[in-house]
Amino acid sequence: MQAALSSGRTLQCACCQTEVLVCTPCDRGQRYCSAECRKQARLASQRRASRIYQSSRVGRCNHARRQQRLRLRQREQELPPKIVTHQGLPKKPVRVIYYHHSSM
Repeated sequence: MQAALSSGRTLQCACCQTEVLVCTPCDRGQRYCSAECRKQARLASQRRASRIYQSSRVGRCNHARRQQRLRLRQREQELPPKIVTHQGLPKKPVRVIYYHHSSM
């Protein structure tokens, strides 16, 4: 059992920085400790790429063209215009408890 634990490669997850031991037969050049970390890193990479693309001239022009087509379709269908930006998270309701203190 101890020999199996010592043979392998120790990696530090590129997302959460956790150290993980990967046995030699399972080692495929992994960079992440779990599927969840891999998913989070992929999402962050896509967001970075999208931000870079949208800030370029080509990205801005393509975005404007898509928006024009969307607005044209909405006018043709006589639908109210939709807000097409990302929305923030809803604010959590604040729970307030009032105590009435009477001095008698």
